Amino acid sequence: MATVGIVISQKGMEQVQAFFRGSDGIMKKMADIKVPLKLAGNRMLYSVNRNFRDSGRPEKWKPLARSTLLSKLMGGRSPLPLIRSGASGGLQGSITFRVTSNKLAIGTSVKYAAIHQYGGTTHPTVTKRMRGWAWHRFHETKDERYKAIALTKKTSLEVRIPKRKYLLFQEEDLKRIEDILVKHLSGGK
Repeated sequence: MATVGIVISQKGMEQVQAFFRGSDGIMKKMADIKVPLKLAGNRMLYSVNRNFRDSGRPEKWKPLARSTLLSKLMGGRSPLPLIRSGASGGLQGSITFRVTSNKLAIGTSVKYAAIHQYGGTTHPTVTKRMRGWAWHRFHETKDERYKAIALTKKTSLEVRIPKRKYLLFQEEDLKRIEDILVKHLSGGK
């Protein structure tokens, strides 16, 4: 299964540890940074949720295709890209973070995550169920594109998904994460 994620780890900390060898207090704090990493993970989740809420930031995501927008509205779902009703559903609700004593990983394991993060082309198979759905949508919307899907002789379609970076952090987030780590290493001062 494809995954999309970002990892912050203690890798490469040997040089920093060598610099602080004279202070046992700082060394102990550097050995287990689980608490500040949990705080950083919460900050990252907040930032990702803002990306969904704002439909991308700082750069707005490309608007949904008309057919996708109609389908979402007719189904009683949010008209925003990648949003399902409530943050617990879909891609947004699948994003979690995991912390060990020296590593923070944030991401998702849903199979369609990568294509939305990076953009790309997918080739869904045209099934009887898809044709039935397309006929239903055509009768509801009178949109000829649904009729074309229902009547196509193709066995697969080409669907282009634009890049909509949701796992993206702003400079302000990185500054807050840095502040969290510095506060932990300096004893909370």
